[in-house]
Amino acid sequence: MWIRQFLAATLLAGAAAAHAGPIFTDNFDADALSLNQASFLGGWTVGGAGTVDLIGAVGFWDLMPGNGRYVDLDGSSDEGGVFANSWDLRAGVSYAASFYLAGNHRNAGDDLVSVAFGSTGVQLVVGQDEAFGLTQLLFTPSSDGLYSLSFFNGGSDMQGALLDNVSLEVIPERQLQLAALDANEIPEPSTGLLVLAGFAGLGVFGRRRKS
Repeated sequence: MWIRQFLAATLLAGAAAAHAGPIFTDNFDADALSLNQASFLGGWTVGGAGTVDLIGAVGFWDLMPGNGRYVDLDGSSDEGGVFANSWDLRAGVSYAASFYLAGNHRNAGDDLVSVAFGSTGVQLVVGQDEAFGLTQLLFTPSSDGLYSLSFFNGGSDMQGALLDNVSLEVIPERQLQLAALDANEIPEPSTGLLVLAGFAGLGVFGRRRKS
């Protein structure tokens, strides 16, 4: 079960991102299937003491058929690794990091996934049977520099949440203004899952399941 606890304005994250300019996308389908995967074509790194697995089509622990290949954030060692990528971002420009998370689909209980984009962070509880759902995080750097998007799956049962379809986009200022205006007309959101851990410049979350 997802629990969303955030401002009503966050529901407009998807609307703002709809007209963004993509600067990075990765669905992991070009990467080789492997347990304890250490090398990714999209520039991802695996830090910390743990690992991640690259599983999926065709036939290699394909827990979510029809979704190609995806990352098991709790690899086949004693601990999940910190799965991260970095980009040079400009001060004052708003960026949206979008990604899909699903449950482990192995009756291993819910997973706690810590996500950080720049200095904005959140912890997500992903139900074990959750389908892939979209989450978006907005961040506006206060200075030019190299900023990271990272994922870390707590626990050490080698059966983590699944990650797919990561993208990074520029959000036009006009879209942010429209989102802020429209947010005033949105009613209080119902509970579903998301615990906001902090804002830096602008941090916004929203989560939608695939239909």
